[in-house]
Amino acid sequence: MKIGIQTWGSNGDVRPLLALADGLQKAGHQVTLVVSSIDNQSYQTLCGQMRIAYRQVPEHIDFDMQDFAERSFRMHPLQWLRALLDEAFFPSEQSIYQAAQTLVAENDCVIGHHFLYPLKLAALLANKPFYSVTFCHAAIPNPLLPPFGFPDLGKFINPLSWKLLDAVFNWALRRPLTRLWREAGQTPPVNMLSELLTSQQLNLVAVDPVFCRGSEHWRPFHRSCGFLNLTEDVRHWTWPDALLAFLEDGPPPVYMTFGSLQQAVPEWSMDLFLRAVELSGRRAIIQTSSNRYPADCRQDNVYFIGKHPHQPVFARCVAVVHHGGAGTTHAAIRSGCPSVVIPFMDEQLFWARQLQALGVAGKPLPAKTVAAEALARAIDGIVSEPCYSSQAQRIGSQMQANNGVGRAIELLARQFQTALTKENTVNILFDPIKVGDINLPNRIVMAPLTRCRASAGRVPNALMAEYYAQRACAGLILTEATSVCPHGVGYPDTPGIWSDQQVEGWTKITQAVHEACGRIFLQLWHVGRVSHPEYLNGELPVAPSAIAPEGFVSLLRPQREFVTPRALELDEIPGIIEAYRKGAENAKRAGFDGVEIHGANGYLLDQFLQDSTNHRNDSYGGSIENRARLLLEVTDAVISVWGAGRVGVHLAPRGDAHSMGDSNPVHTFAYVAEQLGQRGIAFIFTRESLGDDRISPLLKKRFGGVLIANEAFDRDTARQVIAAEEADAVSFGKDFIANPDLVRRLQLNLPLNPFHSDTFYGYGLQDPTLGYTDYPCWDSEPG
Repeated sequence: MKIGIQTWGSNGDVRPLLALADGLQKAGHQVTLVVSSIDNQSYQTLCGQMRIAYRQVPEHIDFDMQDFAERSFRMHPLQWLRALLDEAFFPSEQSIYQAAQTLVAENDCVIGHHFLYPLKLAALLANKPFYSVTFCHAAIPNPLLPPFGFPDLGKFINPLSWKLLDAVFNWALRRPLTRLWREAGQTPPVNMLSELLTSQQLNLVAVDPVFCRGSEHWRPFHRSCGFLNLTEDVRHWTWPDALLAFLEDGPPPVYMTFGSLQQAVPEWSMDLFLRAVELSGRRAIIQTSSNRYPADCRQDNVYFIGKHPHQPVFARCVAVVHHGGAGTTHAAIRSGCPSVVIPFMDEQLFWARQLQALGVAGKPLPAKTVAAEALARAIDGIVSEPCYSSQAQRIGSQMQANNGVGRAIELLARQFQTALTKENTVNILFDPIKVGDINLPNRIVMAPLTRCRASAGRVPNALMAEYYAQRACAGLILTEATSVCPHGVGYPDTPGIWSDQQVEGWTKITQAVHEACGRIFLQLWHVGRVSHPEYLNGELPVAPSAIAPEGFVSLLRPQREFVTPRALELDEIPGIIEAYRKGAENAKRAGFDGVEIHGANGYLLDQFLQDSTNHRNDSYGGSIENRARLLLEVTDAVISVWGAGRVGVHLAPRGDAHSMGDSNPVHTFAYVAEQLGQRGIAFIFTRESLGDDRISPLLKKRFGGVLIANEAFDRDTARQVIAAEEADAVSFGKDFIANPDLVRRLQLNLPLNPFHSDTFYGYGLQDPTLGYTDYPCWDSEPG
């Protein structure tokens, strides 16, 4: 495959993509690398050794790094970023964009530094795959990790910090960063940080996994591959004799460098380093960019070194003093060296704190205020404490076992395979399908999503009608979970289907959806034990057995733990079945196209089904057949109203929500799937995560009918699961919340709006339209 790679920045930004280019070339691909270097360093010779086609565009960037570095001490982070863009990027933007267009035209796909939005735009216009590479995971929204410059306020407050950063970033930089998009006649992405600057197909996070706390909260297209370690320059590097002699002449030295920033502050850095060495009395290797201290010469207990691969020299040192760049940070710890970090900017301060948290560095010394005396004390503290060195060696060994380039190539290979089969599968999501008695125009289903916006009396309202009608492009809409009786509720402001007023409210919704040419099923629900007397007029929740779930009741303030429920008496169970039958009947009166029975996520029917929550010893407990009895009897009752071809069942075969679990989920859910298949219902809907231990493909075989999968899909994984015949249709949840026109966006491969989790639930919001009916549609097609 012909692959184009483009990067922009300093040496620390270029080297990881050089490593990736080398790996792809060795894997048999034809690679072209385009570099825009703000320090005007050329990589022509190294690329020639690696047999990689190389272009430098522009050939020279008129940017004074030394002057910028001196001024940066007086800037806050946003000022610093805007100044860097104005002085180093925007003057070259057009030439970078033209180079991107050429690169896209020449290659099958392109890979870019996460900031290279000109490359992303060029790929979008040419309908070519674009993949990005991010060098710092603090640029990815994550509730366990705050953004640059923000304090860590915990997983509940950090998302607000991310929202604030998005708002400030958009306010300050949206106009200049989207200029190219507007000139190309395109509507820019809504969110600058997560949409403009990264790929939504695959964003390689080139950070070693030891740093990636909370990566499970990333969106699926962010994938950690590990650090992209460039080894080719090490192979071509020869140890200077004078350096070897210095290393053999005494104890291991301290290494001191500011990496690519060294040339920006050459004299100040040398004065700082030399004074700290004098005060500490230690031997040192100092990377020099000063004319006063030429490379590869020695002065007493100091050796001055020029440009060279870091890791082999770091491995011979006792500690590394550095600025906290991503590359130097990884090189130091991979070499088993503890660090003393002098950060110049927020990203470097972030890395400094990461090293401190791992126990391989002390407290950061900000460059704005650092003094030689403090640096000498920090070096002594790190070197004199063996725990720092032993921890660095332990983590370094672990990191050396991680092949970042290999993992990146593996992740890219999956994308390449998708691209190769794209012609055969691109339209599969949009093919029509018959589900039971109804025909769907596409295979994209809107998942049932609790939004807590019903009116008093749990009556559906006009705002809900607008919300569902906006999303009528879905092949099928499954409504939010809707309680079949007053004792089946467990959340505020969720709708019901037991009263005439509720039926009237739902009727207006089905009319709105049908007027928008949509199809809509009602999800029938009873929460069982997942409730609280506060929601039940003081009564206890009911369950198969008197076992409380762990945790706190959702949206109830102040927080309260779940109470122990009351076990249903045997003679009460027919009343539960009748509530479902009556709910199905009311749904038919309201004009729905069918119904889905909610048998998942730890609610009542799931509680009966799984043996961790069902300890009964009557005909509804014990064996798989007995535990599945209530779900199947409810299904039969609903079929009696609708006919089998208008009924679906929602299952979560590996779900652990609300303290659920089964001792043998494969046997339990396979039995249920077979029984539902014998009844000929329209579909089963399965919710589980992608992985080798998925049960859904087995359930599809046992069921024998249409299976709708819900597994945090993106466009490509959704196509793949249908192409592999592991599902017949796919369901999207959060992406449908944020993208009313999701089907069109997927069909045209347009960027998606990001969702805002703090407005998922309307309870407590002063304006219920926020995060509900205010997400924009894409208003212009590419090209």
